[in-house]
Amino acid sequence: MPLLDKILEQRIRMVDFETIRDKSGANRLVAFGRYAGIAGAFDFLRGCGEFLLEKGYQTPFVHLGSAYMYEDFDAMKEAVGKIAG
Repeated sequence: MPLLDKILEQRIRMVDFETIRDKSGANRLVAFGRYAGIAGAFDFLRGCGEFLLEKGYQTPFVHLGSAYMYEDFDAMKEAVGKIAG
């Protein structure tokens, strides 16, 4: 929340590129691919692990690296498989 407050204070404009559409409104002009969603979900799991750890709960998700740290999708799947037991 402090970061959001700072953004609002400095009147910084944030843009969600997935909401930019053509004039008809039917087609998105920018679309992220399947792997962007997978990377986002992967980073969400790691973030959940960090959040829960901060609250005093141990979770295997803290053993995941950020998505950019993995060479490819298979390496990410392998990392999730290792923490799944």
